[in-house]
Amino acid sequence: MSQLWQVLDENRGLTLSRAGWRERLGYDQDREWELLTATGEVSAAIPVPGRRFERYIVTEVADGEFEGLNNLTDEIVPLERSDLVCFEFDVSKLAKMLAELIGFTPRIQKLGNPVHRYQIGQYGKLDGAGFSLFFVKANSADHVDICIDTLIVMHPHPFVMFVTTDAMLGERSRRIVSQQTNRLILTLDASLVLNEEQQWTLSQQARDAIVAFRDQVCPVVDRASEVVRFDTPESAAWRDVSLRFLDTESLTVSVKGKRSVVTYVDLGLVDKRNGRPDVQWRLLQDFALSHGLMTWDSPGASRKNQKRKEYLAQQLKKFFAIEQEPFELTSNRQGWRCVFAVTSDC
Repeated sequence: MSQLWQVLDENRGLTLSRAGWRERLGYDQDREWELLTATGEVSAAIPVPGRRFERYIVTEVADGEFEGLNNLTDEIVPLERSDLVCFEFDVSKLAKMLAELIGFTPRIQKLGNPVHRYQIGQYGKLDGAGFSLFFVKANSADHVDICIDTLIVMHPHPFVMFVTTDAMLGERSRRIVSQQTNRLILTLDASLVLNEEQQWTLSQQARDAIVAFRDQVCPVVDRASEVVRFDTPESAAWRDVSLRFLDTESLTVSVKGKRSVVTYVDLGLVDKRNGRPDVQWRLLQDFALSHGLMTWDSPGASRKNQKRKEYLAQQLKKFFAIEQEPFELTSNRQGWRCVFAVTSDC
């Protein structure tokens, strides 16, 4: 589990020196640093390595040369400027990462003190079915409870709020978590996690909670009527497209570095009788289970797949705005192959 969220809990603000972050995180070259940004400022004090309660008071003795005075031992040592540079937890990077994993539109707005409150995005329509997303970095559970009450008054529409850890959930927020309401509170330590490949990903628990919340406040009938398009780079072709099923209702899309999580609704593959995934979505799943190949020996083989493939191709071309055909015949002309990459985790 990442230590980043606990470090944010312990620190009053969002900024520490590089040496401070390194001491608290325990390392200097890992994924947590992807969410930090150098501010250009130099810290007035940094931790003494390995000594929890000791600090070096920083003095610039010449242009670009620094010394540290140990606050307990009066020891004076030379310091590297690179250790003194301040790094700030970058809320915009957090918003972009969550937007790619969840599928909302990033929209950053600082909401002010006394706690660090930000609106980080919007899912769906501002004036219709949809919800806003917020990030709150507070120093106590009481501050989070106050923040919730403020948001409810100032933002009466549905919202999702991310806090750092479970330690920041007070009585008010825990009551919201335990009830079926039009507010959802998630902790980042349980939601944004590092997988085995040390890549940031959304936990299954968080994904299930967000999908359930989305379906509650954004009915399928409303979402199905929206026109969704992926922000495909102009030069992209089908061979640049990669799809990876996360579960039975969503998949990760990647095209030339642009990444997002989409659902069967976003692709327009909805059975309008019940709002569930239609047969074209299931065909795409069958392609994924067969690593992009469909023959008469495939589990999902059916004579009905010809028409289903044509409609699926039409929806994929519309969603990605790529004119070429996304499927091609196999060399023996007895099956189809996806020109794009498609795999499955489920």
